[in-house]
Amino acid sequence: MRRRGPVPAAAVGLALVGLALRFTAGTPLWLDEALSVNIARLPVGDLLAALRHDGSPPLYYLLLHGWVAAFGEGPLAVRALSGALSVLGIPAAWAFAREATGSGRVAAITALLVATSPFAIRYAAEARMYSLVMLLVALGGWALLRYLRAPSLPAAAAVAACSGLLALTHYWAFYLLAAVAAGLLLRRRLAAVAAVAAGAVLFLPWLPSFIFQLTRTGTPWARRPAPAALVQAVVEWSGKGPLALLLFVLLLALAALGAYGRAVDGRRIELDLRGRAPGTTLGAAAFGAMLLGVAAGLVLGSGYAVRYTAIAVVPFLVLVALGATTLADDRLRTGAVGAALVLGLVGAVPGVVQPRTQAGAIARALRGRVAAGDVVVYCPDQLGPAVSRLLPRGTPQQVFPTGGPPDLVDWVDYGDRNAAADPVAFADRLLREHAGGTVWLVVSSGYRTFGNRCDVLAERLRAARHETVDVRSRSSYLERASLVRFAP
Repeated sequence: MRRRGPVPAAAVGLALVGLALRFTAGTPLWLDEALSVNIARLPVGDLLAALRHDGSPPLYYLLLHGWVAAFGEGPLAVRALSGALSVLGIPAAWAFAREATGSGRVAAITALLVATSPFAIRYAAEARMYSLVMLLVALGGWALLRYLRAPSLPAAAAVAACSGLLALTHYWAFYLLAAVAAGLLLRRRLAAVAAVAAGAVLFLPWLPSFIFQLTRTGTPWARRPAPAALVQAVVEWSGKGPLALLLFVLLLALAALGAYGRAVDGRRIELDLRGRAPGTTLGAAAFGAMLLGVAAGLVLGSGYAVRYTAIAVVPFLVLVALGATTLADDRLRTGAVGAALVLGLVGAVPGVVQPRTQAGAIARALRGRVAAGDVVVYCPDQLGPAVSRLLPRGTPQQVFPTGGPPDLVDWVDYGDRNAAADPVAFADRLLREHAGGTVWLVVSSGYRTFGNRCDVLAERLRAARHETVDVRSRSSYLERASLVRFAP
């Protein structure tokens, strides 16, 4: 017993490091975060109207609305909501794993894996809804399993509430709910399917906005998923850096053991390729949901980002924890879990500390230098939210192609609008309206639906004005841009 004492203490220490990392990202907000805050700080009626043009469901934004009112709009403050939701997700994942497997050991390993997960830490340190997604998945899984074990009206109501709230948080939740419902139908648990479907009652008030978004916004900024998206997801769940591949291999190996393995003794594991419950059920929920999302993207041409797979992370980590327990030898199991925890933290650090946007450098270069008659222009408009929130109020700003303010991006008919835009006419208007002032252009190439329009805009300004590059685009940033000054 004495030899085992340091192991849980070390594991708890690593988990505490993971908790701390969730609250350390103080770098400027990038586009998605800045948009979240700019929408969330609006009055509720305006917030809901803005979301129709943004393409997201409302639950996270309503929570952030109250959070911003209480704690402010600074990077640490707004990201702390995600951090808090992520911390709540750890005991929720423990409860889900305990209910799914009946094992306190699997539940404890799951909690440790979630606490040190690079993916969970990355999105706990971002002002977006993905920590809320993971929390609701864990709570929903726990509620559903409780209902299946002991059906009751309160248990059914809990399942419906989690389903509805999850759909109101991110639309990829539909794929998880569909995968779960399909599994329940195969088991002929029709009452449980009805409980999951009853969550639609919560979604109904949002349905008109959802239909509008479905037909008018979409994801014009992203490409459809690649066929290898499922493997890519697990790779990115493993974090960044040279050791991330080791964690990827370890997680996949343990997940395979969770689905197909059974400990015979301390030295032998029996593999049953037919699979074993609950591992196959967890794997079907996680990968079935992602497969539906990827297939829908390939068929419908909708965009994809790995962060959408937040719907599958918790059941996958429960599967990994279950696989760890097939290692009956204490030393081997402790080594495997310990390696996963350490590698997770190592892979999580770059995602937290690395600046995500050049907005801070651009704003520093602009502050105090924009004079009367000047204008700050963003091409594409997606660069506006992150930079503009760092500039003094009253700074004259507009975006290409609409000429509107930079705080929000209107995704309605986005591709068609950009395809019809004329950068030469836009540049000529700027030159006329600011004949005696400087045009400060925040610019980046390669954004979808813009083609070379931002380059054409810069070239037109260059032909008429003296050009100075104050900030150069750096590839080390997720969101990079140059600041170019065109003086008369």
